[in-house]
Parts: sequence; structure tokens; C-alpha cells
Amino acid sequence: MDTPVVFVCSEKDFPKLERNIPQYKACISGAVTVIGKASLRQPCQRAELAFIDEDALYPSLTYKAVEHILRMRAGDVSRTGWYFQQFLKMAFAFTCTEPYYLLWDADTIPLHRYEATERPVFDTKTEHHQAYFDTIQRLFPELRKEHDYSYISEHMLINSKIMREIVEQIEALQSVEGTSFFEKILYSVEPEELGKSGFSEYETYGTYTAHYYPQLYGQRDWTSLREENDWCNADVLSPRLKGWLAQRFDAVSFDSWRAVNRHKQKFMLRLSYFYGHDDALRLYVLYVRDRMEFLRQVGAKRFLKIVLFPWLLKE
Repeated sequence: MDTPVVFVCSEKDFPKLERNIPQYKACISGAVTVIGKASLRQPCQRAELAFIDEDALYPSLTYKAVEHILRMRAGDVSRTGWYFQQFLKMAFAFTCTEPYYLLWDADTIPLHRYEATERPVFDTKTEHHQAYFDTIQRLFPELRKEHDYSYISEHMLINSKIMREIVEQIEALQSVEGTSFFEKILYSVEPEELGKSGFSEYETYGTYTAHYYPQLYGQRDWTSLREENDWCNADVLSPRLKGWLAQRFDAVSFDSWRAVNRHKQKFMLRLSYFYGHDDALRLYVLYVRDRMEFLRQVGAKRFLKIVLFPWLLKE
């Protein structure tokens, strides 16, 4: 079974994706398919990646169609791309000829080999956003959050048949406005949530599958570092830093929507002055995740100098 690996990618994120293709191929088996704007066709061909035009993937599903509903219902179109990419991931099920396809967020770099198992697995994390489940219940009234973990882990192995089933059941709903599945989903989100985060394809698929196909998937914990863009734009990891991160995390994400925090960036620059780029990144991860270990490695005297830099530069 050659499971396709699917990335939904914007124009501005494609250079980042392209730079990290060797890491993806080293960690994930399967032919890579990129879904994006028509302008990405030639770059994908040059990179020897399969390409699908996002506006030709599913009938009536386009960026403008999603934007129109958001403008009409919420007056806020800032989340258009965020919703659109989720619908594209769902719609790929109607193109996929394999039993499964692997969705992988284009801003997430795997640090370990993603091993296929005889039984498919949900990699899960710990977070909860109630609006996702409010929308799920409007689409599938019989569904509830059944586990204390989240299915949002920046990737998901999708059973093509089940995803098609989900889409077809949504489109069959007579009680919700719209014709296509994406229209009905957007009309199921409360207007005040549309400009925020009102739907998750991962939570929806995971919750539906756990309820109707409880024995199909196994479950394992997934640990990823998502705070990267808070403090740096280091979307190309050195082998040394990658090795250190791999001891603690399964993947690292560089959210394109997350703005660099200037105060955290200044702290990173101070660490870099004393320790160099790689060790500064490593120490900052400790600072965020394990403050006591950070202080143990840095020491009180050096930490004071880092805080007071650039006024104190000498040992």
C-alpha cells in the first residue's frame, strides 16, 4: 500500500515546505502531493512533487466561495484560508485511490520516522476547544467528545472511505443551510466563532471514527513543539539541534500565522550572544518547558548577565 502524503500549502509557505522535503522524505514513506494555487504547479514540477489545483479539487469548493460565506455570516474573512485548507484535506478523499492518505501540515517538520503499523493509529495531544465540538454536534447530534485527548496533532492518517462517508452525511443534512459539505459546515458554526476557530477537520474525523469505528484505530501520545515562531524564524533546523529536539519531541511546528514575539526574540538574541545559535534555541526550549533545568544548565550568574545584556558583556 503506497499511502499518499498530502500537504495543503500556500504560496508563501511553499519555500519552507520545499526546503524541508528531504526531512519529510527521510521520515515519511509515500509519494508527496501538494494542494495549492495554480501558481504552484511549476514549482511543484521542478521539485518533482505531484500537484493538485485547489480550485479544481471538489465541485464549488474555492477560496472565494468560502470567503463569501464568511463575509455574509460574520463580516470577517480573516480566517478564510484556515477554513479552506481544512475543506481541501477532506475533499482529497474523493480523489484518493488508496485506502488511506496521510495529511501533514506544511508548517510541521517530523523529527522521527513515521512508521506505518498494521493497525492505523491516531496520534493524540492534550488540548480542548469547545467550539469544535459544538459544531460537530450540530452536524452529528449523536456525537460527543468521548476521550480526554485531542486528535489535533498536525497530521492524521485518513481512511478515504470514512472521510467520504462524513462528507456525504453532511451534504445529506436537510436541517442545515447550504448544498456542499463546506457550506453546511460553515453554516453550522456560530457567527461569533466564524472569525475565530469554529471547526476542526481533525477533531471531526477523529470523533466520528472513534464513535462509529471504535476498533479501527489505535492511539498513541504525540509530542510536538509549537511555540517556534513566538521567538524565531528558524524553519531550517541544523542536524545538531534537530537531534536534540528529537530526544524530546516527535515534531516541531512553525505556524505561519504566529507572529514573532519581539520580547522573546530579544531574549533569544541574548542567549545567542552567549551560547551561539543552536544552543540558544535548545536553551530557550528548556526555558519555556522546564525552567528549573534551564537554570541548572545556565547558572544564576550567567542568567543574570543574560537578563542584563547588553549592559554587562564580560564574564
